[in-house]
Amino acid sequence: MKKDMFTRLALLLLLVIGGSEIASAQFEVAPTRLILTMRERSKEVNVVNTTDGPIEVEVDLGYKLIRTDSLGTMTLDSTGTPEELKKSGRDWLKIYPRRFSLAPHASRMVRVMVTIPADAEDGEYWGRAIVTSNPVAPVPTGGNDTAGIETKLTMRLQLDLPVIIRKGDVQTGIVLDGVQARPDAEGTALLADLRRTGNSAYRGTLAGVLRRSDGSEVARAEDQYTAEFSLRKTLHFPALQDGSYVLTLTSESVKKGGANEAVIASPTVSGTYAVVVAGRNITVTAQE
Repeated sequence: MKKDMFTRLALLLLLVIGGSEIASAQFEVAPTRLILTMRERSKEVNVVNTTDGPIEVEVDLGYKLIRTDSLGTMTLDSTGTPEELKKSGRDWLKIYPRRFSLAPHASRMVRVMVTIPADAEDGEYWGRAIVTSNPVAPVPTGGNDTAGIETKLTMRLQLDLPVIIRKGDVQTGIVLDGVQARPDAEGTALLADLRRTGNSAYRGTLAGVLRRSDGSEVARAEDQYTAEFSLRKTLHFPALQDGSYVLTLTSESVKKGGANEAVIASPTVSGTYAVVVAGRNITVTAQE
């Protein structure tokens, strides 16, 4: 019985720390991204309680930057250099209401408003609307086999919504600064270092095509990304046999789905690279 009790408790703890999977089950928000401008200074977000119990909702403001590590793994970082922090529009934003309760399956609109300073330079700025929910009643873990032991856990769930603020003339572009490749668990990881230009984030799709020296295609891969400043983007290819290949990389300012509404059009950028595979050593060299 004790084993069953601790198994159930472990499962509940797993649910509490699970994160986004549970957040989507406890509440939903739409849209999941806001774009505010001098003409459209406010927009609404619909928060829906998808559970059979009441929840308390709190909406806060933040500023987080998209970071990537040496393997291209993405994280959100609330710190930055003085130059990066200049892109924060957090203090320009207001939210109403900030706190409210939702009955089971009820919804409420939250208004996000911006006041852009007159002396702010043209370009794009960023903030985050951070939506947090808590069940009104804690989750009990009681049962017939707990011998009177009662444990209560509160699932505090959080979802970040990007808030994009644009003023005046917004321009962007992307530069391929370098490419490297290495074997990984999925086969071959291609790591592309990308740097945006202009005064706004670059949002687009990076596509890679790998061919043999005779021109026959070996594999292709693509993925969407956002470069606020610079990042390392990973594309995954199958494991490669020893030999020589030609890699073509193309970045296009197009995203699939609803994310395309945030894209700022810019010229397509491409590069060609010679790839030589010798065992676990992979050399990538840019071609003129």
